[in-house]
Amino acid sequence: MEVYINELANVDLLVPVTAIGGSIDVAAYDGSNLLYTFSTVSAITGGYRVVLPFSLVDSDREFSVNWSFNYTQDAQPKQYSKSIPVKVVTPYFTLSEVKAAIPEASNFSDSELKDLEGKIRGVIENYTGQNFGSFKGTKTIIGVGDGELKLPQKLNSITSIDGANVIRNSNGIGFVDFYSILGDGWFLGSANPTPSGYVEYDNIIHPPLTYIPFRFKDNMIYTIDGIWGYLDVPTDIKRAALLLAENYICSQTEYRDRYLKSISGEGWRYEFNPNAYYGTGSVIVDQLLDPFRRNMMTVI
Repeated sequence: MEVYINELANVDLLVPVTAIGGSIDVAAYDGSNLLYTFSTVSAITGGYRVVLPFSLVDSDREFSVNWSFNYTQDAQPKQYSKSIPVKVVTPYFTLSEVKAAIPEASNFSDSELKDLEGKIRGVIENYTGQNFGSFKGTKTIIGVGDGELKLPQKLNSITSIDGANVIRNSNGIGFVDFYSILGDGWFLGSANPTPSGYVEYDNIIHPPLTYIPFRFKDNMIYTIDGIWGYLDVPTDIKRAALLLAENYICSQTEYRDRYLKSISGEGWRYEFNPNAYYGTGSVIVDQLLDPFRRNMMTVI
């Protein structure tokens, strides 16, 4: 299931049986890491419900809610377990924003508008090659022997770093002050300390022959913990999302801004520019999204 960031959503388990004694174990996990144990489980028609705490929905993330209980079948005790995957995402427009921008949106239910937002978010992420939410946590990157590490997602701030050849402090922990976020958050570089033994000749300072610039080792794993992504959805991304929503909701915009090249009469013939099949189908949306397109291909 998909949940919006900062939304205290319900996770329901629909089952045709009743837990023995009403005893149900429910917990949230990230892989094998326990995130949260639910102390309150409510009975609903046809099953059970828990409410996600704010600590699980305060940033983009994925986890699972694991259920376990015993029930009776044919007078025999049985055990049931179920894992429900949950994905917390940042919407590119909220329900209030789409209703304010597009009056016709009030003709759609909230669930229909959420479904539309999810489809539009997928179109934008596919076109740009990135998402625009915010994630707190760890990512692993494989070095390619360069002085800069190419990151899989925009990095806002770094909390810790570990890996081969990492400069460490006196406690053996990666010294984050040695590393700098570069390229608008898409690269991690180093600020090499001044090595001892510099020699000056004719006002030109030469490093010693033993000086080796820092490099992230080839084919070695680096673990970076920090805040990734965008702290807020960029304005042009939100504009593009609302324009795509308008194109879907408003029938009168069906042919507006759609790379329409020509219209013929009588039998009617519509001819579109080939670019209509390469982008989102909207000239304005493509132009808004183009600055955010990422090419994550690495040439070796």
